[in-house]
Amino acid sequence: QKVESDHLIYKMKNEQDTRKLDYGLCLWSTGICELKLFIFYNLAHMLPEQKNTRALITDNRLRLKGIHDSSVYAIGDCSTIENPNLVRGLMQFFIDADVDKNGLLSYDEFVMLAKTISRKYPITANHLKQADKLFERYDVDKS
Repeated sequence: QKVESDHLIYKMKNEQDTRKLDYGLCLWSTGICELKLFIFYNLAHMLPEQKNTRALITDNRLRLKGIHDSSVYAIGDCSTIENPNLVRGLMQFFIDADVDKNGLLSYDEFVMLAKTISRKYPITANHLKQADKLFERYDVDKS
C-alpha cells in the first residue's frame, strides 16, 4: 500500500484492514509484475533523474539516481548501472569509424568498427558477428 521512511503499510490478501510494519532497513524483493507496478509508478515517476522506462538507473555503487542522501539501492533485474564513460567510449568508436564523416556508417565502416571493438574487447566478437548479419539484412541501400 505505502512505504514510509520507517514503516510499511500493507494489506494481506482477503483482508480489509491494513497493517503496519516498522523497519530500520527495508530490503524490497519482488517479482517483475509487482516491481513494475510499485517501482516504476510510485518511485521512478517521482524522481526526475529516472529517465529509463525499463529499469531504475543507479550509479556504479548501485545507489539509486535521484536519492540525494544515497539511502536507496537497486540491485538485479530492476536496475541498470549508468556508465557515462562507456557511452563516451562507444561514441568515440563510432566517430573514429565514420571515415567519410557523414554521420553514418557504411557497411565497410561498420566492418572496421566491429574489428576494432573485437580486438579491444574480445568478449564482443560473437555479438558483433550477429550484428554483421543484421547489418547485411537491413541495409536497404547496400552502402
